[in-house]
Amino acid sequence: MRLVSAVLLILTIHPLWSESLWNCHISFRDKQLFESISPWKKIAAKKVIEQCKNKYQHPKSCQLKNIHCHLNIDSAVQGRYWQCLAMDAHGIGFKNQPESSYDSAAIESMALCKHKSHIPDTCSLNTITCHEL
Repeated sequence: MRLVSAVLLILTIHPLWSESLWNCHISFRDKQLFESISPWKKIAAKKVIEQCKNKYQHPKSCQLKNIHCHLNIDSAVQGRYWQCLAMDAHGIGFKNQPESSYDSAAIESMALCKHKSHIPDTCSLNTITCHEL
């Protein structure tokens, strides 16, 4: 069971791939802008909130609901992307690289599992593991 937990932890904290970066920003009518870039969306958003609260004259306006984030891949701003997690019977997870459609993400994660798993016949996908980035 420890192996499953370790694998899931690695999949959770590892960035999507080395060329992807999240660019998050918050801007106000008085033209104040705060932004941050990180391989992880939550960290980029958190850094923006910290900057805003420390430097903006109205820190109560610095809320997560006002932040806008975009995924940059190879320096190009991307739209909606989907990622799924297929698993084998040992609990080893296989995440696809972000895909532009939900169906493509599901198919790609299953294909990855069947290709890389030691027990490919046991690969399965629960659609609850698919999420929009």
